Amino acid sequence: MAQAMKGRTRPAGAGTSNDEMAKQVASQTSSDRMAEEIFRREKDGALTDTEAAKGEALQR
Repeated sequence: MAQAMKGRTRPAGAGTSNDEMAKQVASQTSSDRMAEEIFRREKDGALTDTEAAKGEALQR
């Protein structure tokens, strides 16, 4: 059986601001997942040219 490492433990995210944590999560989130709401909302076509451009930018 492997021996447990000895040392100190800290709660996840200790010493990290909410903004830093949000940036880390965003950088680890699949772009498909981030665009899921747009795809759901516009499954029958983009509502505006601006929304269509946003969708195209996410696919790059």
